[in-house]
Amino acid sequence: MTSASVEASKYELIVTAARQEIEDRGIVGLRVQEVARQADCSVSLIYRHFTSRDGLLAHVLTEDYARNIDRWEELADSVEAGSGPVDFEAIIDQLPMPQSAYMRKMRWSRVQTLAASVDNEPLRARLSDLARKFQSISDRLIRAIARRNGVTMTFDVAAFAQLTMAFAFMLIHNELLAPDEQMDDDAMRAFYRDIISRYLG
Repeated sequence: MTSASVEASKYELIVTAARQEIEDRGIVGLRVQEVARQADCSVSLIYRHFTSRDGLLAHVLTEDYARNIDRWEELADSVEAGSGPVDFEAIIDQLPMPQSAYMRKMRWSRVQTLAASVDNEPLRARLSDLARKFQSISDRLIRAIARRNGVTMTFDVAAFAQLTMAFAFMLIHNELLAPDEQMDDDAMRAFYRDIISRYLG
């Protein structure tokens, strides 16, 4: 094994151990010493990779968010590369749904991450970078859908992109309602379909 592959392996062990520590003890309970013990490395190695405890948290807490943004970018790339009217169902399939267990976990994780970012500058900076990337990709996607559907945009694209970013947070409020008051996946899909067709149909 080369020194570079050993280093990469240690990096992954650190990230895995930190993920487990957060799952077991929560964000506030993350102990760098315990992460080092679980990853079988020194605390100084963790700091070499992540600079600080806050830097480690910033990396681990934004991994899933970054992966979702990468998937959103793949969708934008495919819509930009295509021709003819856009199938809205393919877009809707990528949007958050209230009954998705995966998305539910992501939503609550994001709330905790945002709360932690108040006092964690590296986390706030990472979230800011990701938010700008998501905004830029959403702008590209909206413009590509409009182009392919022959729609002249008479609305603020940045505001529409912000609206798409807000859907996940809207669903947190949905979960706080009584079960018989909550929006289900069918109602959410109908809402998405209506908004997209009104503006981009």
